[in-house]
Amino acid sequence: MTRIAPNHLEIKCFCRPRTAIYVRVSTVHADAAEVQRARLRAAVSGRGGIIVAEYEDRGHAGGRGPGFQALLRDTVDKRFDSVLVTDLSRLSRSLIDFYELVGILDEHGIGLVSLKENFDTATAQSRAMLNIILVFAELERQQTAERTRALSDGRVPDPSGS
Repeated sequence: MTRIAPNHLEIKCFCRPRTAIYVRVSTVHADAAEVQRARLRAAVSGRGGIIVAEYEDRGHAGGRGPGFQALLRDTVDKRFDSVLVTDLSRLSRSLIDFYELVGILDEHGIGLVSLKENFDTATAQSRAMLNIILVFAELERQQTAERTRALSDGRVPDPSGS
């Protein structure tokens, strides 16, 4: 286990030797991207891996930015063995989009590793946890969309969700 920073939990990283890191921030705060990048670099370094590619998107929804599109192109070329993210929500909050991404990575023998959720798609237990996490990520995405629609219609969203 690698200690990433003071006051953070120790996080395992199951990175394979050639690792790509992906950073996405929904705001223009430069420091948010740098914080993600530093955590990812420390995790790879702590496990003896090598970062062979870094991708970044700012202000784009998951899966739509130019950095993510470049990651997909390099996946087809098998430029790396695993993709490392700080949090699954950096890739996508859409269940369908996420399943599609995992399918593409699997097809090319590339693993997905997330620090926050502490898993690697190479293990059966992690794949089961991924399915559970994705269901709740999709729920969060749908609830956010409902709240946004309610606010744009001039309604106050019901905090109970009903």
